[in-house]
Amino acid sequence: MMPLLEIDNLSLTVPLSPWARWRGQSPFMILNGINLAVMPGTSTAIVGLNGAGKTSLLRCILNFVTHYQGHIRLAGISARQPKARQQLAFLPERHLTPTYLTGLDFLKTQLGLYGVSWDRQLQSRCHAQAAQMGLAPACLGQAQRHYSKGMQQKLALLALRLAQRPIWLLDEPMSGLDPLARAELRSVLQAQRAAGTSLLFTTHHLHELDQLADSLIVLHGGQLRYAGSLAALRSQAQLDPAAPLEPLFLSMIETPPTQAASPATVPAASI
Repeated sequence: MMPLLEIDNLSLTVPLSPWARWRGQSPFMILNGINLAVMPGTSTAIVGLNGAGKTSLLRCILNFVTHYQGHIRLAGISARQPKARQQLAFLPERHLTPTYLTGLDFLKTQLGLYGVSWDRQLQSRCHAQAAQMGLAPACLGQAQRHYSKGMQQKLALLALRLAQRPIWLLDEPMSGLDPLARAELRSVLQAQRAAGTSLLFTTHHLHELDQLADSLIVLHGGQLRYAGSLAALRSQAQLDPAAPLEPLFLSMIETPPTQAASPATVPAASI
């Protein structure tokens, strides 16, 4: 089976200004020698400390950042080609939309960006899926300034569901949500995962990974520290299948770089 996402020796540095180069400053490495292969139908969490390179990795996959070195392929097509991104749907951590737009206006605008035409069949599917997610028709007719953050997140996920892309990239989808909104959003992602959508998301909430992901990517200092299944990670550490992941994560990032695998020799991890 062909990997849905392939990353070969991906590196990303911050471009230096002429002044910084004149002063002899060294480029700052954001990502360093990342190799990955993500298979279709998987749900993969990307974890790491702030500044580890999680969001930068998503931006490279989306081709929002173009000055990276290495290769990224989506279903065998270079991510630098526009047609490769027809596989993707994206939810940023902060999606700021005009608050005067109604929920329905927002959906029509978003789907237009995805190249999806709004018709009666799509409108019927929209209302059916909105009801499943707890968004009533009256809610879709309201301006978004009346929405809570949980409602905004559900509306954005509804746009992704209607776009019907096979890969979802989600940047901190649970950030800032209260416990009820988190539970509702978790149910949406679980249902989408069961429907066959591949999920690749960043998170700081390790205690929720068993409910949302079957695979894990650990980044630290721009380097890949682990890529594989949650079950394999616990098995390697000789832990119970239900053991918490936080101690394992901390042990991986506390390993000195000299003891960790060199980025150039990290094998491509099939997730």
